[in-house]
Amino acid sequence: MVRLREQYPRWGKEKLLIFLREEGHETSASTVGRILIYARKRGILREPVPNYVSAGKRARKRPYAIRKPKDYAASQAGDIVQMDTLDLRPLRG
Repeated sequence: MVRLREQYPRWGKEKLLIFLREEGHETSASTVGRILIYARKRGILREPVPNYVSAGKRARKRPYAIRKPKDYAASQAGDIVQMDTLDLRPLRG
């Protein structure tokens, strides 16, 4: 099973279980998970370097509703309020 994990380093216990059953090994996902944890603790199995960007590091601009700065003070009534309008046209007849 460690051989399969080294071949497919990002696969979890459920996906590895499918290949183990195809090879004729009858086991459960929990057992596969315990074996992976044991192999990690002993240093037999090395985890791959994560290739994701955390949500905090992602720079995503809001395409709408850009907020005013916290220190923005309203100078007149209705300065901070925004209203959307909708044009309704009834069907003929």
